[in-house]
Amino acid sequence: MSIKDHNLTLLNSREDWTNWINSIEDLAVRNDVWSYCDPEGIENLVFTATKPSDSASKDTIQKYHSLQAICDSERKKYDKVTDRIDLTVCQEFKQHYLGIHDVRGKLIALADSIQPTAKDQKQNVRTEFEKLKKGLSNTSLDKWPLACSR
Repeated sequence: MSIKDHNLTLLNSREDWTNWINSIEDLAVRNDVWSYCDPEGIENLVFTATKPSDSASKDTIQKYHSLQAICDSERKKYDKVTDRIDLTVCQEFKQHYLGIHDVRGKLIALADSIQPTAKDQKQNVRTEFEKLKKGLSNTSLDKWPLACSR
């Protein structure tokens, strides 16, 4: 199946940024891992429990395995977000996060280099306004409602 079959939002240009980052956030929220991905957050997905020795109590070993299973489950959900980023970012933009392996770092790197600035957004509004003005300029006022209804 192709990306289009899944109806995924692609990041191919600055104009795609808002829809793309929203789709990534939605996926992370649905998987309950946004706190590990949020570019403005600080929480990290880390498993720091030390494997108990063979002589540890059965309860300690069982507790360790339970914690490890929880972490593995969280890691799988987190990896879904990583995979989605790698799948939906165009090749040209992947250079911005080369060598960065965590989701938060990738999102920060992409935002710093691709996220549209206020100046870009103003220019886009100006361009769209000019297109609208040109579209109606050659139509007389009495023909305008007819032209818009086509």
